[in-house]
Amino acid sequence: MQKLKGLGVSHGISIGKAVLKEIHPMTIPERRIEKECILRELERLDSAIEKVVSDIDHLIDEYAFSDVDREILHSHKLILQDPELRKNVSRILDENMVGLENAVHRHFSYAIDLFEKMDNAYYAERVSDYREVANRLLGHMMGYEDDILSKLHNDSILVLEEIPVSLLTKVSKKGIAGVVAEIGSRTSHSSIVARALGIPAVVGVENLLKSVSNDQELILDGYAGEVILSPSQQNITLYKHMIEQERYRSEQLLKLVDLPAKTKDGVRINLRCNIELPDELAHVKRINADGIGLFRTEFIYIGDMELPSENEQFEQYKMIAEALKPNPVIIRTVDIGGDKLHASINLRHEENPNLGCRGIRLSLRNPEMFHAQLKAILRASHYGNIKVMFPMVSSLDELLRAKQHMNECMNELRKNEIPFDEEIKLGVMIEVPSAAMISDTLAQHCDFFSIGTNDLIQYTLAVDRTSENVTDYYNPYHPAIMHLITLIVQNARKYNLPVSVCGEMASDRDFVPILLGLGITELSVNPGSLLIIKEFISKIDSSILVDLVLDILDQITSKNVQKTIVRWRDKYGIKV
Repeated sequence: MQKLKGLGVSHGISIGKAVLKEIHPMTIPERRIEKECILRELERLDSAIEKVVSDIDHLIDEYAFSDVDREILHSHKLILQDPELRKNVSRILDENMVGLENAVHRHFSYAIDLFEKMDNAYYAERVSDYREVANRLLGHMMGYEDDILSKLHNDSILVLEEIPVSLLTKVSKKGIAGVVAEIGSRTSHSSIVARALGIPAVVGVENLLKSVSNDQELILDGYAGEVILSPSQQNITLYKHMIEQERYRSEQLLKLVDLPAKTKDGVRINLRCNIELPDELAHVKRINADGIGLFRTEFIYIGDMELPSENEQFEQYKMIAEALKPNPVIIRTVDIGGDKLHASINLRHEENPNLGCRGIRLSLRNPEMFHAQLKAILRASHYGNIKVMFPMVSSLDELLRAKQHMNECMNELRKNEIPFDEEIKLGVMIEVPSAAMISDTLAQHCDFFSIGTNDLIQYTLAVDRTSENVTDYYNPYHPAIMHLITLIVQNARKYNLPVSVCGEMASDRDFVPILLGLGITELSVNPGSLLIIKEFISKIDSSILVDLVLDILDQITSKNVQKTIVRWRDKYGIKV
């Protein structure tokens, strides 16, 4: 028996036989062409694009089960239909006199290399999308066919290097048990589709294809991100029992979909979702969330050759606002380092972008970009309940300057008689210690706070949360974190300012009682955690939470904070 570790991107447990989709690297022909052949090569490109687009349309019509996979497949069509594809291939043909396959390969290699250099988990799906589209287009031109579908059965666990969305959409009809890959991320489109289709999935498993053989029995654990090879009978029995428990648990959680989130004594809690991509919208609606507490807009800015236009952004924001109306959608303005953006931003390389020109700093430094986003958000606010939130605010000056830009955008829209919500709410994301310390002042100049606990912990404790070297120092139980959150809530309460929490603490059952005890009634969590947190909240009597908070604030070590939480749960019989 051997256990391989990866990243669980779609929850669930499955037991089945491995079906390997082996790597068949395409050998791109190195043929040369003459000048007069370029037109003929471009005609071949047009024909190939037309055929692959037609294949994708067939996938959408015959195999796509949900809005999620339909939208993602549609995005693949857009990559193929982008005029830049033909334009760049034509230029490569003209400059290098190589064959069409070589030119297409160079075009996609450049785009993929660009995305990979960004080194950001949010945008890993762009790499996989472009790689999948490139493989489909080149595969068609070179006559490559894949017969993997004929090898799959109900108990198959598909094992491959990377999960193509188009293949996942097809194999879902086969009722496969799960999928595991060497490459992938939580935010990749294939991971999103796997979650939407309920297919257990683990990605990022090193040396997977070298370790697994066809028909080998596997246990796939999408919760722990593990794959067990050739498990013992004892392990099989154990995991079968877990599968039965999981099925029962899912049935129980689904009963909560149409119920409001309330504590045991009837206190209503607004449970909203954090999303990174519009593709997650279908899941948000399916679990009946109270809206979106954090819509990260960075995906719009990454990967294209130029900054997104106002209209491009408007269409995205409008779609989400209309879909969730009348529930709120809190849109966070772009929060990313300038080194990840278009060259027109013209920022020097930063050794530590987390402490550099990111978030509101970047927006204020680039007013044209900032105005395009603000006007798009304002225009979309006419179609739903939109609020706007500024990230990484560290001073009152930044907030006032951001509001000034907002007023300028409003005046421009009024001048052009473009409708928007004149009463749109403006919020600040509290994630920098300086913002927490002056939250009393900030509260007088905005409409709501949202506490981003992930960065608040990182910056308060001087810990890079992505560094394995200091993992032990990233400690949400640190008394300083407890006191900062308390300070933020107390200052907001002076001005009747709503406060939500949108970091990982909102999804952690150790911290939810503390947050509720502080008087927070709005939590924004990942879609996969919402029903679990809703169930947990229903077990809590809010009347006992004030004493818990007072006890927590008396503790001077992280260990004692943890012990206090455990002691409180044991005392009131609350299980997690």
